[in-house]
Amino acid sequence: MITDVKLKIRMRTRALLNSIALMAKDNAAWNEYVDNVVVRCGHPNDWRCLMAHIVQREHPGCTIRVGSWIIMIDLPVLYKGSERTVQVQMVPEIRHALMRVTPTDGTAGQPLTSCAVMPIVSLPSTRTRQRGKN
Repeated sequence: MITDVKLKIRMRTRALLNSIALMAKDNAAWNEYVDNVVVRCGHPNDWRCLMAHIVQREHPGCTIRVGSWIIMIDLPVLYKGSERTVQVQMVPEIRHALMRVTPTDGTAGQPLTSCAVMPIVSLPSTRTRQRGKN
């Protein structure tokens, strides 16, 4: 079962990368798309963090990290297994398009990978928790 999930995530990520590569050819559309991405980690000038947040939109329950050439997608704890990380290689066109929209000093002093973009966990409201106790 986990193999099927990994395959589906790999295929969805590759489809996302293909659509990004097509969009990056049109500078106006690409800049507008990047402007609409919210980078929650506080590193909007780091292209790796920007890419991690773009991939997070596609895989909302997963933890995403982006290296120089590889996107690492950690499956939720729901999927049992010794190896829950899916790795997808980025094509050079996407990396160059991301580097084009972020300043070169954005990665200065940063580690080799992006910040880990974790899923946003919403807790039930206080009212719901009180009802559950009764």
